[in-house]
Amino acid sequence: MTKKLSMQDIILTLQKYWASCGANLMQAYDNEVGAGTQSPYTFFTG
Repeated sequence: MTKKLSMQDIILTLQKYWASCGANLMQAYDNEVGAGTQSPYTFFTG
């Protein structure tokens, strides 16, 4: 029988995977920024 993963387990597993790939992970937060043009999630650096 397989252990069912909770939503927290799934998110943690994904965070660990992307961190091991060198991704920069940002935690979500709620901040009104209009159309989203000032949101850090819409800005990528190369």
